[in-house]
Amino acid sequence: MRKQGERTVGPATRRLVIAVKEHMKKRGVGGRRAAADVGLPEDAFRSLIKGHRPTLDRADEVCRALRITMKLGREDDEG
Repeated sequence: MRKQGERTVGPATRRLVIAVKEHMKKRGVGGRRAAADVGLPEDAFRSLIKGHRPTLDRADEVCRALRITMKLGREDDEG
């Protein structure tokens, strides 16, 4: 059950959160430090982990910082 004011996140955000947590665990640092280490604002990872849906631009920044690919397009696209 969701708490009042809590937003539901979709599968793309959940996958991004997993990538962020793996990045943090690999480096043995918290969200603030991990974000700062890759040149992102201190709250970039922390807000994701707390369940906030990122803007498309922020998701792109996080993906680029972690060197992971974010694909946009229809599921039936070949490319």
